[in-house]
Amino acid sequence: MKPPIEVSAQFMGMSSKADRSFSLRFNTAEEVSPKDAAIYTEYLMVQGWLLFSPNEINYDDVPKTDTPIEGKSLSTRLRDVLYVLYCHKEKGTDFESFYRAQMERLIEHFKGKLE
Repeated sequence: MKPPIEVSAQFMGMSSKADRSFSLRFNTAEEVSPKDAAIYTEYLMVQGWLLFSPNEINYDDVPKTDTPIEGKSLSTRLRDVLYVLYCHKEKGTDFESFYRAQMERLIEHFKGKLE
């Protein structure tokens, strides 16, 4: 398990996404050292938890055990991504037809790797 990141940061904004989640943006309060930048890079695309407070955090309030990450299943996430792709690229077809065609394409791709 990777250690948690602790950094002073400013909440800079948010934007809604097609799957009804939000993208949150933070800026560090000071310059980041190369060592810390390397640690942050290790966390790219890692699912985790974010605790933000305008005051210093009382660590007695933070759970001491790892909490299982809940959220969307991988298949739901894939469907959501395909829907966003459909909204950006497809014209003249319904989503269900697009979804089925893309899933068949993925299935055939991985079946080809079995040969």
